[in-house]
Amino acid sequence: HYIKSHKAMENKNSNFLYDIISKSASFLEFFKIIKHLTGISIGLVDINLKNKVDPYESQAQNKYCKLIQKHKKGLELCNRCDKTHIEKLSKIDYVQYYKCYFGLIDIVMPITLGEKRIGYLLGGQIHRDIPTKKQFNRIVKRIKFADKKCISVLKKAYFETPVISQQKLIYTIELLKIFIEYICKVTDRLKLLEELESDTNI
Repeated sequence: HYIKSHKAMENKNSNFLYDIISKSASFLEFFKIIKHLTGISIGLVDINLKNKVDPYESQAQNKYCKLIQKHKKGLELCNRCDKTHIEKLSKIDYVQYYKCYFGLIDIVMPITLGEKRIGYLLGGQIHRDIPTKKQFNRIVKRIKFADKKCISVLKKAYFETPVISQQKLIYTIELLKIFIEYICKVTDRLKLLEELESDTNI
């Protein structure tokens, strides 16, 4: 019974946070500004890696990633890559960035409400260095699910993907960390107010 109650509470906290973010114009605007300034796309996923929130229209997603994820196998490999790196953070409270299966830099950041891990911020879909033909040729060997015409379109999108310097990436991550801390504090206060109102109405 305790396990079920604990799980229900985690889901409630997670949904509460995502409801706030998805319905807040200020939060959505923040994510859009990050996208326009850096090219970094941002999404959120709950602790069970099932419920995802894209704070803006799907058109804002990196074109290269969008093309890959149109294929069932591409989407499966992308999700598996995210899951692998998220699982590394299951007991550690820090941010990591890494090169994904298809050659772009991604970011995964834990979201903690109080002492509970309730989800993750996923970001990235950028290059850290100017991409080369040699790099893309290595990646093509992994894109066995696409035909020649699709590979040609993917190549164009790959080289059009934004390039962010190491320093700019670090500053962006610091900004996102501050933002996550802020929304968690706001969520905690709103949750407390909701509980107080609930007690008052009894």
